[in-house]
Amino acid sequence: MHIPINREMALEACASMKAFHSELINLYDNHGMNLASNRGRRNILMSAPMEHFLAEAIRSSFPNVVCDGRTGEADITIHDESGSIEIECKLTSPHQSSGSIAFQTDHDSLANKGSLDYVYIIADAD
Repeated sequence: MHIPINREMALEACASMKAFHSELINLYDNHGMNLASNRGRRNILMSAPMEHFLAEAIRSSFPNVVCDGRTGEADITIHDESGSIEIECKLTSPHQSSGSIAFQTDHDSLANKGSLDYVYIIADAD
């Protein structure tokens, strides 16, 4: 099966993530915390919304999309008559000191699956 994510789906998911992020910033602000002060923490909090909103966007073309993300499960699985495809989603940001971007995954996922398809979203400080 061909990976069924196109530019429009990615932009739709990013727009939903941006709206969610704004709400999350407001929630933190309302409790006297600054979400922007820790990019790693922000990325962790935005990881599940990334998976959710990307799965929603994919459903516009493929109705049988499962968004799970639990340990040992694919973040997104797309099923159709030709089979299924698992997609791992990664939200990352450039390292603050070097500006480098790490496209990494855990060894166990690769060892158990053999190969995986990934979607990386690279988020800036905002």
